[in-house]
Amino acid sequence: MNELTASTSPGDILIVDDAPENLRLLSAILKTQGYQVRQSINGQLALRAAQLNPPDLILLDISMPQMDGYEVCKHLKSSEKTRHIPVIFISALDREVNKVKAFELGGVDYITKPFHLKEVLMRVQHQIALHRLQNQLQAQNTRLQQEITERQRAEEEIRFLLTTTKAISKSPDFHAALKITLRYICLMIGWDCGEIWSPNSEGTKLESSIWFVREAKQEALTHPSETFKFAHNFGLPVRVWSSKQPEWIENVLVQDISAFLRSQMGSNMELKTGLGIPILVNDRVLAVLVLFKKTRSQAEQRLIEVVNTVAAHLSEFIQRKKIEAELVVAYKELKRL
Repeated sequence: MNELTASTSPGDILIVDDAPENLRLLSAILKTQGYQVRQSINGQLALRAAQLNPPDLILLDISMPQMDGYEVCKHLKSSEKTRHIPVIFISALDREVNKVKAFELGGVDYITKPFHLKEVLMRVQHQIALHRLQNQLQAQNTRLQQEITERQRAEEEIRFLLTTTKAISKSPDFHAALKITLRYICLMIGWDCGEIWSPNSEGTKLESSIWFVREAKQEALTHPSETFKFAHNFGLPVRVWSSKQPEWIENVLVQDISAFLRSQMGSNMELKTGLGIPILVNDRVLAVLVLFKKTRSQAEQRLIEVVNTVAAHLSEFIQRKKIEAELVVAYKELKRL
């Protein structure tokens, strides 16, 4: 039922009956109470109408040719789009076996012919009100679950930032801080591997000597690896180095297959998503943090901001170490004097 209909009608009802006189009678009864009424003369048309625009309620005749009401109900309940629509069965038959079968197939109520005006309206009103209440509860539960998920994610991000910041502050030097940061990002945020790229002394190329692969054996993680170099205008690390801005690649296999060069093990990992983050000090890129994971995903601004925060802590760490070194030099000068 669309929003316009919901605002002008107490409910949208689909009546399914092969007898035109029954369609006319039920439609007249329901329209007098303001219900939006649609009609189907057979099961196939009813299923199509329910799929195109699911109603709030279906009044379904049992005895129809080709496809009876029981079969129609089976199809309705087997579809994710229509399984939650309440179905009230209609029949001139009033035997107990028919009622049991109707309820077993998912029907919520049962109306017998000839119709009684007050009974029809009471049962219809009750089922629509119940259906809407269930939808409201489902929507509330969905919102609550989203809030819980969001709160859990926020707590995980805070825990990650606190743990990483603490580890960075205890690192003896910048190289060690980069190494522990890369490890924590992969383990705590769920990236499969990553590298740290740094400009060479001449500032003409990027070189990588720090890397981490989450699934590798511990000894492989600490084993020294060969240094790779990126020239200008080549690959994700250089683009981040040049722009001084984060970059997210949704599918590195298509866009930037050359971005990850770390050994045969890395090239066989079928990496999909890539993220590059610059580590800046006084508007100068000291290093580029590059992360990869096997699952393909669109850019997550919140995640980029979290990793950017870690990069800012690394920048502060470098500046603090620089000040500490200058203080040591100054102290030695004072002692010499």
